[in-house]
Amino acid sequence: MPIVAMLGIAASVLEGLGIGLLAPLLAALLPGASGGSAPEPLATLTALTERLAPSQRLAGVAALILAAMLAKAAVQIATAAFLSRIAGRVGTDVRTALFDRLLAADYPFFLSAEPARLVTIFTTGTWKLTELVRKTFGIISASATILVFGALLLAIEWRLFAAVLIGLMLIRFIQRGRTARLGPLSEAVTAADAQLAGRALASIRAIRAIRLFAQETREKIRFEESSRRMRDTIVAVEDTSERLLPSLEVLETALFMAVLLIASAIGTPVPALAAFLVLLYRAQVPLLTINRNRLERAAMSGAVKEIEWLLDVAPAASTGSRRLPYGIDRPIRFEAVSYRFPQVDAATQPAIENASFEIPVGATVALIGPSGAGKSTLINLLCGLIRPTRGRILIGDTPLDEVDPIALRSHIGVAGQDLELIDGSVYQNIAYGMEGATQDMIQEAARIADAHAFVTSLPAGYHEPLGPGGAARLSGGQRQRVALARALLRRPDLLILDEATSAVDGPSERSIMALLRSHARFRTAIVISHRRSTLAACDIGIVVQDGRVSEAGPLKSLDFYRAMEAAPVSS
Repeated sequence: MPIVAMLGIAASVLEGLGIGLLAPLLAALLPGASGGSAPEPLATLTALTERLAPSQRLAGVAALILAAMLAKAAVQIATAAFLSRIAGRVGTDVRTALFDRLLAADYPFFLSAEPARLVTIFTTGTWKLTELVRKTFGIISASATILVFGALLLAIEWRLFAAVLIGLMLIRFIQRGRTARLGPLSEAVTAADAQLAGRALASIRAIRAIRLFAQETREKIRFEESSRRMRDTIVAVEDTSERLLPSLEVLETALFMAVLLIASAIGTPVPALAAFLVLLYRAQVPLLTINRNRLERAAMSGAVKEIEWLLDVAPAASTGSRRLPYGIDRPIRFEAVSYRFPQVDAATQPAIENASFEIPVGATVALIGPSGAGKSTLINLLCGLIRPTRGRILIGDTPLDEVDPIALRSHIGVAGQDLELIDGSVYQNIAYGMEGATQDMIQEAARIADAHAFVTSLPAGYHEPLGPGGAARLSGGQRQRVALARALLRRPDLLILDEATSAVDGPSERSIMALLRSHARFRTAIVISHRRSTLAACDIGIVVQDGRVSEAGPLKSLDFYRAMEAAPVSS
């Protein structure tokens, strides 16, 4: 900021010098006008130019004015380039800081945060912040110019300067009251922007359902309502701003006229009055810049508050630092574990309540129960994504909260219906499971997951681009097999299949069942599935109902599993 102020001062001094040279220019043009009739510093400038020969004086003064303006233009160009780089760097740093904070945020934050709101912060919000930085620097530079011009005006005629100062204070008082309205309007624009983005994002995600149920008209109406709300809030901001700026210009013009009348009344010399008026006229440009930038800053306050909100998101609580040098080679125990989602009424039943069970090393465990019973929540607890509200989880005798979460997850491979593929090729998706994996390792994992055959039949094979979530190229079953290959690539100690076979065909499911029985690429497995054929590969079962563990033991001895077997519909 000091550099910006110094550059602004340099430009304004050069412009002030050029304007000050109008006094000797007028003295050369007007017979009888002399430097002595002008106050300092104009008298000094006039006296210096009078050393030139009369025939050269006019051209010399004009050349000096031109040189001062050229130097001022060079400083302004340098200032613009400097500010552009600084604003760009600030925008980059803020985006990086936001993304770092997003990655560090506790997992429950993502369970409640609106994706469209987050995307809007990264796009519109950071762009507006960059513009706000530009506006702030513009205010600093313009303020430096006003200070220099003010000093020159004071030196030329202090009485006129006092009148200008009083007038500007009145204008600022009027402006402050009207600018205050822009803050709430800006927040409304930001909220409407996020809602509009959310509506568009929801429609894109649900386009298949929209087409199948012929809901295009309904979605169009809903989008148009959000779009109109966005339009109305933007118009309200623009109306407030546009009504204010013309009124400020009228007030500044009135001030200019008042100066003329006062100058006439006190008998200000013509050269001094000319220089004063030109300086005052030129001062309207930085004044207008300050006023406009203040209005635009106020209009951007909503976006800035959104950025502050995300930066204030608490990072995940510090966890343990213990490593697992031998992997997950001990039984996993849940001891009276309960979990309640954040921001849920205390009277509401916890998602998990007083769950106690053990997962032996080398076992293939079926986690079964009705939909919404809490099975996936147990997996999130086991993976350290969320922490128990009460109770504890242990690996052998080591509490899970003492283990480095990154070290823990490096020994876990997860494939599930809610674990999306990334926007990349098949190769990149499988390689996502382990950094530094070779092509042979990736293809081996694909073969074990029964994915190699269909992958090689794709036009580009392993380099076939899948698009977001893989939906553009693959069927549901194919996506699940690629996700399974990704999980198997790291040879996890603990393999977790969360409805990972819900869309695969019979031959692929039999391959996965053979994998579960062989334990060829993992040590222990947890399987969540509603398909009896998949569960048949498991030897231990844990039944979860309404957030509670109701049964645990050998799978075929469980009442819940026997009821599944007795059901007439095969799954």
